[in-house]
Amino acid sequence: MPDEPEVHAASVEGVQAKLLHDLNNVLAAILLNTHLIEWRLPSYSRVKRNLHEVERSAQHGALLVDRLKRTLRTDSVERQEREEIAKTSAVSVLGELAQRDP
Repeated sequence: MPDEPEVHAASVEGVQAKLLHDLNNVLAAILLNTHLIEWRLPSYSRVKRNLHEVERSAQHGALLVDRLKRTLRTDSVERQEREEIAKTSAVSVLGELAQRDP
């Protein structure tokens, strides 16, 4: 049975993943609507310049979300590896203790 810190870490990771997913959806909607508006505007419209800035910012946000996702996955894997090492060490120590003469 997982102990409390493991359960807490897993639930925090789940919340983080959900927030990043939702943020990606928002950014995708911004990008899509930016393209639709830009497509409907005449080529000489001054608004297009502003739309390009919105598009660039949303793309930058999407890159940041991807970077955060990779960081969270790496942190999760490293935490799991540390937990496995600790469990292996604990089993090893218990095995040594069990082999000692009383």
